[in-house]
This record gives sequence, C-alpha cells and structure tokens, in this order.
Amino acid sequence: MLCAENGSEKTMRKVCILLLAIIAGFSFSPVSMSGQASTKQAPDPPSWYITDLGTKVVDVEPLSGYLHVQGMWYATSSIEDKQLIAPIVVKISCAKEGNACSEIDATVAMGILKPDITDYVISTWTREHIVAEDKDEGACKITHRLVVDLESKTVTLTDLSSQIDTKECRMFRDANSYILHSGQVMLYPWATYEPLKKK
Repeated sequence: MLCAENGSEKTMRKVCILLLAIIAGFSFSPVSMSGQASTKQAPDPPSWYITDLGTKVVDVEPLSGYLHVQGMWYATSSIEDKQLIAPIVVKISCAKEGNACSEIDATVAMGILKPDITDYVISTWTREHIVAEDKDEGACKITHRLVVDLESKTVTLTDLSSQIDTKECRMFRDANSYILHSGQVMLYPWATYEPLKKK
C-alpha cells in the first residue's frame, strides 16, 4: 500500500489524505506543503473606464438637412461642483425640414439605469452652426440650448440660468454647459445580466 512506503511520517500522512480524497471524489481547497489553505485575492471593485476620442463629433455636411451625432457629455468647467455626478451617453438627431432636434440619453445614477429624451426646436441652421432650444423645464423654468458648431465639428449644451428669484431657484442662477465627446464608458468588472433571476 502506498501509504506504508518509506518516508517521514508527517509527509506520508499528507500523501495518504490527498490520495484518499481523490479516490473518494471529494473537492477541497488547494493546500500548500505547509498545510495552510491558499487564499484568493479579493476582486477589485467596479470602476468606470472611459475611452475619450475627443470633441470633434460632427461628420456630416452642413447643408444635408440632417444631423446624427453620439457620444458622452462632459462639463466644460473644471470646477469640481459643476461636474456630472454620473456618466451620460447620448444620441442626437436633427432634421432641418422638421425644424427639430431630439436627444436620447441613458445614464446610470445611484446604480439605476435610466433613459430620457429631450426635444428641441431649431431656431438657426446655417453653414456655420445649428442652434436649438427646448421648453422651460420645471418650476424654475430652466431651458437648454443645443449648439452644433459645424466648423469646429463640436456640440455643446448650455443650461440657461433661471430668472425666477426664489430660494429653490437661486441655485440655478449660474448657467452650466457641457460638450459632447466621442468615445465610450465601460463599467468593469461587469456583472452578468440574468433577467429571469430576481432578487
């Protein structure tokens, strides 16, 4: 019998245990020669990884009558308080004939995936730029101005300041602006999607 072969008693005991476990079909944690169970390194927590391809996102002729761009919004300010609290990816489509632009976006805020859509009315469409605005939003009457600069091939969005002087609306007195970057946002490590598994 293999367990009775010559060798130190302690080493032979380990060999016997290992062989018996294999024969019996048991699963066990890897064991080092010192007898200590090996430990796996804890996985890294999920983090946002951004592939930024720059602000030149427009690649259509200005007189074609149609515009389609996509990307992610970045604050134009370097002030920390003016940064977006979550990534927002968007697809913007404009039609000169319909005099309208539509912005479809998706964001993950507080771990919740949310879609949204904003409609703009075009006020200007020239060789140089397209300008469109949405309607007043909420009690503070905030409007948003979308500007497509066809010469620099960039797209910017500005939250126009509120003109209502109330305690709730004073925080919107300073306009915020954003510029569209080409690229993608990835959360890694990702989680598998199991729609039939509910928690």
